[in-house]
Amino acid sequence: MLQIYWYFYAALAIILESFPISSSGHLALLDHIIHATATQDFLSVFDHILHGPIALCIALYFYPRWRFFLHPWRARFIIGRLVVLGFVVESITVIFYILFSKFSVSWFPLWIGFLITAFLLFSLCFCTTKRTKKFDLQMALILGLMQGLALLPGISRFGATFAVARWLGLDKQKAFELSFLLVMPLLSAAFVKGIVSYASSSDLEQLLNPMMVLVMIGSSIGFYLGLLMVHKLILKNQLWYMSFYVLGISLLALLIHT
Repeated sequence: MLQIYWYFYAALAIILESFPISSSGHLALLDHIIHATATQDFLSVFDHILHGPIALCIALYFYPRWRFFLHPWRARFIIGRLVVLGFVVESITVIFYILFSKFSVSWFPLWIGFLITAFLLFSLCFCTTKRTKKFDLQMALILGLMQGLALLPGISRFGATFAVARWLGLDKQKAFELSFLLVMPLLSAAFVKGIVSYASSSDLEQLLNPMMVLVMIGSSIGFYLGLLMVHKLILKNQLWYMSFYVLGISLLALLIHT
């Protein structure tokens, strides 16, 4: 029974990352309901390893748009600019990560995090700006702040960065791409850290069996299809519909924790 739980956990962790609804918040809610027994180190390493399939799917999905990274001599100015601004975003995120690691965020109510996500998504209903602002230092600072705050339980990193990028003037397609481009270094670093830790974890050696690998492959396909669906909603200006779902999850979290 416990093994089935981890299959389900892995599937949710991967698939829900394609939606702006806070996958980590959903997993925290699941853990609160089921109370699976696992050490924090075990969960951390397992979560980090699950970031690998997610990063791979993102790279495959956006490859037609990001393939210029393979030819840096053709677009060295664009790539250099993205690297510098991306470094600003990731640096701010890492600062928040260090702060939240030293001072536990367990005090932050999960339902409030979901409520913030719902508000950000719903605000997209009113974001009809057609101006196309470029990704600049000011935007990098603000997005870094939002990505850092999204480490709080229930706040969707994708939802927060996408919504804020839209309100700052980035067009739909670029805001969608940028939100996932900014998370790629974090996902890759987390995956590498998980692989390194895996070598010294006997628990994970038993967990990552052939069945778990199949679950991860199937979930990766689900993640890719989820991105397709979300992308269509974004292009149709309908992503804000998902705010009603997140609002429902917020109410559920409130009921469970009271």
